[in-house]
Amino acid sequence: MTTTISPSMKQVGANRGIEIAKSVYQADQQVKLISLHEDAETLLQQLHALKQQRDPSAQHHN
Repeated sequence: MTTTISPSMKQVGANRGIEIAKSVYQADQQVKLISLHEDAETLLQQLHALKQQRDPSAQHHN
């Protein structure tokens, strides 16, 4: 017995592959965004520490 796949089923499979690729790409971009956000937070903390060294009376502002 041979199984045949209709053209519409092939299209569904192709669309599914595209959706998977998009979701992976989006997840990758989310990871990069989170990493950049963490880097920015670290740099802000370092900047605050440097300001504290220059002026120990400086207040912490958010």
